[in-house]
Amino acid sequence: MSERNRILAEFSLDNKESALSRMVVELSEKNGRLTGDLTSKIDEVVKEFSLDKDDSALSRLVRKVETAQRTITDEFSLDNESSALSRMSNLLNEATDAINNNLTLDKDGSALARLRRELIDILARHEEQASSFQRDVTSSLEAMKARREESLRSTAHGKQFEDVVFEFGQREAERSGDLAMCTGNTTGAIKHCKIGDAVLELGPDCAAAGEKFVIEAKEDATYDLNKARIEIESARKNRQASVGLFVFSRKTAPAGQDSFLRYGNDIFVVWDADSTAQSWQSRKKPSA
Repeated sequence: MSERNRILAEFSLDNKESALSRMVVELSEKNGRLTGDLTSKIDEVVKEFSLDKDDSALSRLVRKVETAQRTITDEFSLDNESSALSRMSNLLNEATDAINNNLTLDKDGSALARLRRELIDILARHEEQASSFQRDVTSSLEAMKARREESLRSTAHGKQFEDVVFEFGQREAERSGDLAMCTGNTTGAIKHCKIGDAVLELGPDCAAAGEKFVIEAKEDATYDLNKARIEIESARKNRQASVGLFVFSRKTAPAGQDSFLRYGNDIFVVWDADSTAQSWQSRKKPSA
């Protein structure tokens, strides 16, 4: 019975020393402290989200956002010369001006104007070269035409001087019973040498039968007597002839050259193919 009373006494609120009373007191104290702490925490959180305090988290965040917004606005403003957009606009303007200055023909120093001048100079040089070439070709054609007309007007009818000389020598040889041979296209005793236009071999009725004369004919203004001597000497050796006959054309003979000149076994004559041919043609015509 006493044990029961003692247990009930521990669960009685009338007894301040009972376990239940002490527990209620302790819980009340703890709850008070918890409520106070929670209220304090809530107040601190509310203060951090208040714009009335400059040092609150929300105030600091708003200031940072406003600062960032001002920075972005300043960088994209054309009123601020140092902004990124102003600098980019200046660079684009400079690039546009450079392009316009170099792609205009109104300025002599522009790239396009220099290119135009260079192209005009190149075209002018090509035009001058083409004109010069055309003049040279025209001049050459006129000279060829003149030579052809002159050749056609001559009695030899445009034949090579060497051919006319051979034909004349051949006719005269036939009349005398001698043998004339055209050798200008064949090699002689000297290897690969074709010097010596014609060879005249005396016939059996001649006292010097079998002797050979070599004939070299030139209608070439570069030949003088010295050059002719060297040429006819080579011709004699090449054709194994005893006597050499070098025939200058009257058209190209050296100034002051004698019409007939003998130098050792070589004879040098100045001959007019046209007048000789005219004389021959007249002689072939029947008399009236």
